[in-house]
Amino acid sequence: MLISHRHKFIYLKTRKTAGTSVEIYFEPFCIDPADPFEPVHYHKTVVSSWGVVGHRGMGYEGETWFNHQPAVNIRELTGEAVWNTYFKFCAVRNPFDKVVSAFWYQLDDAAREDLRTRDFSEIR
Repeated sequence: MLISHRHKFIYLKTRKTAGTSVEIYFEPFCIDPADPFEPVHYHKTVVSSWGVVGHRGMGYEGETWFNHQPAVNIRELTGEAVWNTYFKFCAVRNPFDKVVSAFWYQLDDAAREDLRTRDFSEIR
């Protein structure tokens, strides 16, 4: 999840919708422009006067801000004034593509590699 105070937006990250790529794209708008930016998949929480970049990756227990945070929690943390005035958006994915992505994500590396070498008729 992202919050940009400068551009007044909140990005809500949904599951299996290329959300990390979207986060990485919009992250520079949520941090001090003078800070060096390196696009990384996993990221610790960043909170500043510029905005919030939620924790990305495993082990977010105990974090106030994290990637797949429910909207209701973000609203509680930002307060009604911010929530009601900032533009909120998320990515939506074709349901079939979302299921295929979830299927490949849940496989361990060995199973994923095995299926990559098989004919599609067997995978289907």
